[in-house]
Amino acid sequence: MSDYDVLEDIDFGYECRKILKDELRRHGLTYRSLAEILQKHGLEETEKSIAHKAMRGTFRLSFLLQVMRVLGTETLVVPVPKSKRDLVRSTSFHEA
Repeated sequence: MSDYDVLEDIDFGYECRKILKDELRRHGLTYRSLAEILQKHGLEETEKSIAHKAMRGTFRLSFLLQVMRVLGTETLVVPVPKSKRDLVRSTSFHEA
């Protein structure tokens, strides 16, 4: 199996969504409450815009860093799966 095959085997959009959702869950937040927090910090995000970004799983790293900053998260551990077998969907990223 080539490295390219491994990349095709993983749903990276899902993995990105999971990172964002896990962090919101850890803080007890919804998309709506996150939008309100971001708006207080001068960012023009809405519940709908955040939901769309999360649904696509294609948001920019800068957006994720902004979210982490306003939530006070200093460190985020992100395990990078090597193959579909390495994915453990029931484990939070924060437990790694």
